Amino acid sequence: MGEVDSLLQTLHATEGIHLLIFCMRMGRALSSFVKMYNKFYSERAWCKIPVALVVTWLEWTRPTMHTWWENNWTSLEKQKLHFHSHACVTTVDDKKDGKQVSQNRLRKLVLHHIPTESLSHDAFCPGPEDGIQASVTGVREVLWSAPICFPTLPQRTQNDVLIIVTGPLGSGKSSFISKLTGIPGESVGVNHSLKTSTLCVRAFGHVDRQSGKRVILLDVPGFSHSLQTSKILKMIANWLKDTYKGNAPLGGILYLHSVAHSSIVVPPGKFFVLGGKCGKSIVSKLSLVTTMWDEASQTDAEVELAKCEKEWRSVLRPGEGVSRYLNTCQSAREIIRPFLSS
Repeated sequence: MGEVDSLLQTLHATEGIHLLIFCMRMGRALSSFVKMYNKFYSERAWCKIPVALVVTWLEWTRPTMHTWWENNWTSLEKQKLHFHSHACVTTVDDKKDGKQVSQNRLRKLVLHHIPTESLSHDAFCPGPEDGIQASVTGVREVLWSAPICFPTLPQRTQNDVLIIVTGPLGSGKSSFISKLTGIPGESVGVNHSLKTSTLCVRAFGHVDRQSGKRVILLDVPGFSHSLQTSKILKMIANWLKDTYKGNAPLGGILYLHSVAHSSIVVPPGKFFVLGGKCGKSIVSKLSLVTTMWDEASQTDAEVELAKCEKEWRSVLRPGEGVSRYLNTCQSAREIIRPFLSS
């Protein structure tokens, strides 16, 4: 146990631990399992991370493997064994495709972003058997962007790229991050009003399967008339100084602007105050991205686009069009891809 404890402490202090999984054979949780749970989870400082249970040897459980959980979860609670999610599985091939179902459940368990605000896991539990092929196909799509939520910025790796996501209030910043990372919108802070849900600097991320790079996305409060631009930029600068500390190369700064709303346009010159923290090549890092094309008429959208292009003309490259985020994962990938190859 000493080696495992040392490994967990090292991971927690460096890369961070995003999910802890305990495995047990069907039946009652033995005292040795309870002891292991307490030692490696409930008594540790990282106990706020998601914890999941995988129960095996369930090939003979009827009518479904999930029946075991329905019959035994109260016993686990009495032993003070609390889990945010679980998977009831088998490794045996049978006529009911139990092994394939189990593989699918485990993929969903590992790839799903499990919040820790409460111990209620009903919405995240891989429950009764799903359609195998449809779910597996969905998992292949998610693999490009395994969801990660960083409570603090992880220690730098050579494959890290930092991208700062900015824009006016209601420009779709949180939606962009949610689509790109696969983290549910409610966990990122997506809402459908013009009231800010982001009041501080937060870091999210995912691993780009194509390049192998870990992308750290910095979500910041939206620019508005009530919240001065200078205050938000100062907030970013302080984060870069106190938390970032050069822990990863700065890939770019995205400025998102909705063509569906007439909002303030922050000129690129305002971002020059970050030059001392991001290097003198700050202009080359700036990128204008228009959003919400599906919510605006063509005429209104073109008016907002022209307004943005006028303010951002100094940093737009000749002959290069303004990027459009189309509220899809694919368009979000295409927008950040140039920053991963630079």
